[in-house]
Amino acid sequence: MSSLGQIAAELADQTMPIMDATGNDRLYYEVAKVLGASSQTLEEAYLTEIRVRLAGNKARDFLKDKALSAGLSLATTPTAPQPAPPKPVDPAIKAASLQALTGRPPVNSSGGQ
Repeated sequence: MSSLGQIAAELADQTMPIMDATGNDRLYYEVAKVLGASSQTLEEAYLTEIRVRLAGNKARDFLKDKALSAGLSLATTPTAPQPAPPKPVDPAIKAASLQALTGRPPVNSSGGQ
């Protein structure tokens, strides 16, 4: 992460709990104003970090409400299925594929000719 992104993320991480504790949901505007006086680039990065966190919180709240209305806890909501582990490759198919790709017969790994 660049120093710009790192500083913006750290400031956003520091701002969010203070906003929650004080109930001042506009605190981040005040911080952005301070940043903008010195660096518009950092101000924009900070505001992006804040917006991402606020949007994520709203989405989590939305999902929590939907889960509760469906009688689920957020911990028991369905998750996407995990991909199946890869199947072992048949050595004969692998050898034929390599031969088709390279135009050469596979090397005999047993050492014999």
